[in-house]
Parts: sequence; C-alpha cells; structure tokens
Amino acid sequence: MAAKGPKRGWSPVAEDPNPKPWYRHFWPWFLMGLPLAAVLAGVTTLFVAMDDPDSLVVGDYYKQGLAINRTLAREQAARSLGLTGRIRIDVDSGAVTVSLSANQAVAANAVRLKLFHATRDKHDVQMVLSSVDDGRYRGGLEQPLSLGAWIVNVEPEDESWRISGRTYVTTDRVSEVNAELTP
Repeated sequence: MAAKGPKRGWSPVAEDPNPKPWYRHFWPWFLMGLPLAAVLAGVTTLFVAMDDPDSLVVGDYYKQGLAINRTLAREQAARSLGLTGRIRIDVDSGAVTVSLSANQAVAANAVRLKLFHATRDKHDVQMVLSSVDDGRYRGGLEQPLSLGAWIVNVEPEDESWRISGRTYVTTDRVSEVNAELTP
C-alpha cells in the first residue's frame, strides 16, 4: 500500500490570492531594525566619546606623581599653622569671600582660589582674591558655576601652604555655595 501524503498542489496554508509585497509586512522591518538600532547606538556613542573626551587621564603622569610630595608638604605646612577656612560664593552676584583662621599670623596680601569641577576640566576656574581685612579675601566670578561637584583649593601666591574642600552646586535655587576648607 502506498503511503498517504499530501496531494499534489495542496498546501496546509491557504494562499492569499493578492499577496502583499515584502516591505508591507511587519517582520522584515523588525528583523532589519534590530541591527540598525545597534549601529545607530554605536555611532552615537562614538560621537559622544569624541566630542567630550575623558580629561582625567594625563600625559605627564610621572611628573604629576612627583608633584604629589610637594602638595603633601604644602598641606602639612597648613596643618602646622593651624589654618582652616570657609568659602562663600554668592550665586546671584558671583561674589566670592574666603575667611581664613590660623593659630599663627598668616601674611598674604592675596590668595589664589582654584575651583576644579570634578569631571569637566573646561569648567575649572582660577582667580586671585584680594585681602580686605585680616584673614578675609574677596573677588568675583566672571561666569556662574555649572552644576556638579567642585573641589576648592586656596593657597597663597608663593604656594607655601594649601587648604582645600569640596562643595556641590545643585539645581535647587540657592543664593550661596559654602565649603569648609581644611589642610
């Protein structure tokens, strides 16, 4: 007896008398869209990486490693003077005030203020603050600080000591930014 199978010309799937072209179906576009999305994401990531490169890596790491010892000596000098401070930045006017206190007299006609953005070096600010009275120094920012974490360094012009602190600028509308400065 012959095996029973499908009849010639017979199909279990009914044929559409008016089939749609391939580009009118969902699945070809879905299957092509997944790799296309991956390529677009890769190109976007490449443009973001090239537009804003990581500035935390330096070329002269050896020299900067040697400079750490000098920095530690400056912080030790601030500790031996008993030097502490407080910085106040008025966000609206850009006025900057640094108040220093020490166990010994610190003679500085001006101090250098360095504000380092934690992740974006193009936002870093350096300025010289003038003495207004004993232990108080003032200056002004040319541009407002951008959002994020900031590292604050204060040192005299002869770089004999250094105190530092950390502050945050948030999206909240605050009238001033404060930071405690210690060696």
